[in-house]
Amino acid sequence: MKASTLEVCLIQSDICWKEVETNLLHYRNILQNLDKKPNVLIFPEMFNTGFAVDTTLLAETIDGQSVHFLKECAKKYDAAVVASLALQENNDYFNALLWVTPDGCIQRYDKRHLFSIASESELFTVGKSSLLVEYKGWKFMPLICYDLRFPIWSRNKRNNNDLAYDCLIYIANWPSGRIGVYKTLLAARAIENQSYAIGVNRVGKDGNHLVYNGQSQAVNFFGQVIAQAGEKEQILSVTLSKDDLDNYRKRFPVYLDWDE
Repeated sequence: MKASTLEVCLIQSDICWKEVETNLLHYRNILQNLDKKPNVLIFPEMFNTGFAVDTTLLAETIDGQSVHFLKECAKKYDAAVVASLALQENNDYFNALLWVTPDGCIQRYDKRHLFSIASESELFTVGKSSLLVEYKGWKFMPLICYDLRFPIWSRNKRNNNDLAYDCLIYIANWPSGRIGVYKTLLAARAIENQSYAIGVNRVGKDGNHLVYNGQSQAVNFFGQVIAQAGEKEQILSVTLSKDDLDNYRKRFPVYLDWDE
């Protein structure tokens, strides 16, 4: 079923360092403050632990309690739920983004660009494939944090007059010292791909003493911010319009001149 508008909720939260059960309980509490019925719920990167790359201690399997929580949320709120966590598969560890639907179906994207500055590339296995998801007539490309810096990986593609996606999603643990870069790149990705772009960041301080100031936001195809969170915990709701997006693409079809 196609939806001309979509209600998306960005969960900008603090994350207790490596405290999975504490974080899941906290999410259950803050989700009680939802003021709109969401179609899509989006959590930050490594939503259950913070950006801790000690994979052997923190990684869960696909049957673990954090994935169970995401399924529980999807069913309870009748919404697609997006989050990433350290996931173990055989002897490999991934920063895995999961797209979970109310029927319990899971689609997965493994982070392609691992943050070598923080040793993520030494401990995690690099993702090989991007993910395109269709939900309620909308097409999404969900990505993770550092991926935002690499435009080729998130490039939209066209097949005649049809584009691969309508909305980019970047879930992140992006520190306050580089938040200006995050906002600039988010707008750039939206403009160059003629799509919406959503960034969901965390707040608080992690176990490495990095400070996060949130400012999660949704950007439209003009690169204009249409919803922005502050520097504290909050649930930010935004309504996306498919008609507005389609009309803009018809009036200004830059994608017809994209490089192949």
